Amino acid sequence: MTDPIPLEEAERRWQGDPGPSAGGRQRPTVEGCRKASRMGVVNAGSLLVKPPPARRWLIQDLIPMKATTLFSAHGGDGKSLLALQLAVATATGGRWLGHEIQERGRVGIISCEDDTDEVRHRLWDIMGAEGLCHEDLADIDIWDRVGADSFLTRTSRYEAAPEVTDFAGNVTNWVIDGEIKLLILDSLYNFMSGNQNDWSVAQFFMNTLNGLARDADCSIFVLWHPSQFGRSSGEGSSGANAFHNACRGRLFMEREFEGEGDAKKDTGIRVIRTKKMNRGPDDQEIRCRWEDGRFVPVIPEGGKSFVDRLDIRRRLLECLTSALEAGEAPSPVVEARGNYLPKLLQGRPQVRGLSIRDLERAMQDLRADGELVPGVTPDRPSRQRRILVPKGHPWAVAKQEATA
Repeated sequence: MTDPIPLEEAERRWQGDPGPSAGGRQRPTVEGCRKASRMGVVNAGSLLVKPPPARRWLIQDLIPMKATTLFSAHGGDGKSLLALQLAVATATGGRWLGHEIQERGRVGIISCEDDTDEVRHRLWDIMGAEGLCHEDLADIDIWDRVGADSFLTRTSRYEAAPEVTDFAGNVTNWVIDGEIKLLILDSLYNFMSGNQNDWSVAQFFMNTLNGLARDADCSIFVLWHPSQFGRSSGEGSSGANAFHNACRGRLFMEREFEGEGDAKKDTGIRVIRTKKMNRGPDDQEIRCRWEDGRFVPVIPEGGKSFVDRLDIRRRLLECLTSALEAGEAPSPVVEARGNYLPKLLQGRPQVRGLSIRDLERAMQDLRADGELVPGVTPDRPSRQRRILVPKGHPWAVAKQEATA
């Protein structure tokens, strides 16, 4: 094995200077380097002068930045709703099925299946369930293309080479000028003209998306319908292998059933599995269920989950501490309405993405473990209210006082 090249020499070589240790070997000329650079050729020695930056993710190990992710599921299983939840999480800096958004930013949705009215209904449900308001969703733009020609690539005639369309240019300008961080396309077959089983047509389409993701510095999330074979095999794929090969991540969602034969029934749970992940583990599984107009992660009792129960407790305690510092009065009883602790805290930055039920479970667990204890507000006795506070908080009361 040869000795490592000093950093100074690596820089000199890219500039066309052989340097003292060249050993008489011919090094690239400056003009040759310029020509190579114009063609997109990069010299490895120059590239490795400094350590590479950390890989960027929209969601760690699940949805990469500057790349295309395919998300497939059978029609009606909920992929469009989950895509809208991803849009809300990205625009608000929240969580998607318990996963933190790494790069918060603007979201663009091109919807060819649900019109603006339907998207509005779904976002309204998500907004209410997550404790958000309309101003929180101001960074989401929706482009209603139901019934419109929305092909990004087109094959004009049989066996003709595919071409990029004018609409693709409009989309590119919209994404770059709007500094969109996440582009959602619903769904794939509305954006690609031609035979999806043709490898070259599929590859051209994916190259177009990957080029846009890189040029616009965004993540592209494409909804996709699996073929009958893709569903039955559990792979969730459709068309040419180029779709799978050219994307950097691929997710497949299917319903969970229990029982066999006539006794087989839908449990109401959806399971999302990674079928490809170039930059991370490809054996992940997310289980979720529909609740209050959106999907929530399923947390198995006593088991591990992408949403760690301990993490939810920690976030609740942090949020509760902030609320107490602001002089609020979080109550342990439902009758307190707006001051009921889960209702009071839902939607705040520390617990964004968690449902009322998630917060109620965490509150009950913390009370059972003695981490949440009774307290009273620091008012005169006639105005004091009973509240919940973290253990050791100045407003906590002795056990005998709490039961008096």
